[in-house]
Amino acid sequence: FKEAEQVIISELHLPEKVPPELRASPEKIVRDLQDCGKEAQFIPSPDEIVAALQKQLAPGDVVCLMSCGGFGGIHQKLLKQLKRRFPQRNPASA
Repeated sequence: FKEAEQVIISELHLPEKVPPELRASPEKIVRDLQDCGKEAQFIPSPDEIVAALQKQLAPGDVVCLMSCGGFGGIHQKLLKQLKRRFPQRNPASA
């Protein structure tokens, strides 16, 4: 996350599959990033992340979504919101 201007961390997917003592803590990751001077926040759901991002993104911004799966359709949801907000641009090719 070193080069990121902002980091959003979400809920863990199926945390019960990992023993509690080995499980990552999204809240701790956010605190650690903030302690290093990074703008970071915990947003629990894909829909909440899309709502937050679509309000602050501008043409030319780069978003990197990392997930171990479809993450509630976040990719399509974000593209749909950005197309509504910036109809003259195609966010998928920007």
